[in-house]
Amino acid sequence: MPSLLGIDLSNTNVTGSIEVFHNTPSLVALDLHHTSITGSIACFEGTPLLQSVDLDGVRSVFGPISVFSGTQHLLALGLSGTSCFGDIGVFQFTPKLRVLRLAMTAADHSMEVPSRSSKDSNVRRLDYNKVYGSIAVFKTLFQLRTLNLHATLCHGDLNVFKHTTRIQSINLNGTRTSGDIRVFGKLLWLQNLNVWRTGAHGNISYLKELPLLHSLVIGQTRVVVGKI
Repeated sequence: MPSLLGIDLSNTNVTGSIEVFHNTPSLVALDLHHTSITGSIACFEGTPLLQSVDLDGVRSVFGPISVFSGTQHLLALGLSGTSCFGDIGVFQFTPKLRVLRLAMTAADHSMEVPSRSSKDSNVRRLDYNKVYGSIAVFKTLFQLRTLNLHATLCHGDLNVFKHTTRIQSINLNGTRTSGDIRVFGKLLWLQNLNVWRTGAHGNISYLKELPLLHSLVIGQTRVVVGKI
């Protein structure tokens, strides 16, 4: 299928391997969310024109997200609920990205490497089976509209969102992020914000002027309610 541009088989009973797309350099859009497709996203190494991928809810799809370093035209990526993993730093190579959903990703394996903190030959288990990395990468994603990192190992200072002035939805539920929520008070397009169980702090009053905000989740944080 070397000349295939797009395919949408979402919410169907389709089966087979996603690796059939490894030789489709013209592929622009692929939507297979909530199907029974299997295989590795490494097949996207040969799809440099890719703009949209939706594999949400397909747990049997796996592989490192580093493959997207070669998809500089990528606009939307949905891998929530898959078995994909890796460092979000790769998205420095996708400057046009608008939608990024990586919630609840977890591979079925882990890696064992020699311990650097011990002089003996014991093997330390490092859990690389999730999406992880610093949210500092988002300082270059000026077009970002939707971000879902729920239950990933991502970390970093919330202040980075001062660069994502067009963002509408942010879900950092359960991540290792922290910082003052006043940065969100300047995001005039923001509609949904979830910082539940993060290191967020500050006064909720900074968000009172957001005209479109209709969903706010701040439980188990150090955010306070009161006058500034």
